[in-house]
Amino acid sequence: MYRKEAITNQLMRYKNLIYNINNWWTYLFIKVGLNKKESYMFTTRRGLKVIVPNNLLHTFKEVFFSDDYFRGFPKSILKEKILTNIIDIGANVGYFSLYSANRFNSAIIHAFEPIPNNFNLLKKQIKINPKIRLKAHNYAVGKTNGTLALNYNENETYTTSASISKNIHGNNQITVNSLSIERYCSKNNIENIDLLKLDCEGAEYSILYGISPKLIKRIDMICLETHTIDEKNGNKNCLIKYLRQKEFTVRTFNNSNLLWAWR
Repeated sequence: MYRKEAITNQLMRYKNLIYNINNWWTYLFIKVGLNKKESYMFTTRRGLKVIVPNNLLHTFKEVFFSDDYFRGFPKSILKEKILTNIIDIGANVGYFSLYSANRFNSAIIHAFEPIPNNFNLLKKQIKINPKIRLKAHNYAVGKTNGTLALNYNENETYTTSASISKNIHGNNQITVNSLSIERYCSKNNIENIDLLKLDCEGAEYSILYGISPKLIKRIDMICLETHTIDEKNGNKNCLIKYLRQKEFTVRTFNNSNLLWAWR
């Protein structure tokens, strides 16, 4: 049963690869060792350009081929909704933001990435795609406004694991500016958040628990990767309970840290 599911998922990824990426054969050449570079340029079927460093190929695949952040939502929900404001917390070098811009061309994407190297590549992605509606901010998002100390590995050119918690991938620390979703929405007159995406290595709990009752009612959909930080409030099951209390329908899979919620 597991083997059949694995084969089905792999076929789905290759279908999405061909459906989403214009020069899809480049990825296959990379996989079989016929194209080895430090960085690659992919182009989507709608003309967006995507810079992919070699060490971020897996992250790129998760977003563009596996459709990780959208596959848990009912297809009817995505077809019915017109997305205006998408907030991307933990944008990294911009793959979710670019994928969203490619998929929902009417949406404005508000992307937050605190790590300087990641953010610099995110800005390059925007520069080579001048028509997309993507606003990038070199901030972390937290419960309150101020600063946060993040743990990461400074030897990685682009990191996917910067965290407020102890980091098994590196013990370097950087202090970054942070702001709350509340403050950002207020300053930018954002009435509704159509989709909130979080991949922030454990900070998802303080962010979501810290959103006011008024604002959380104005969030339509949430997708996130959960990270267990404690048994009391900082784990997937606690978050599921919390979101259901806030009148979201929640979906997750037993073997996955991903979670999707919608109204």
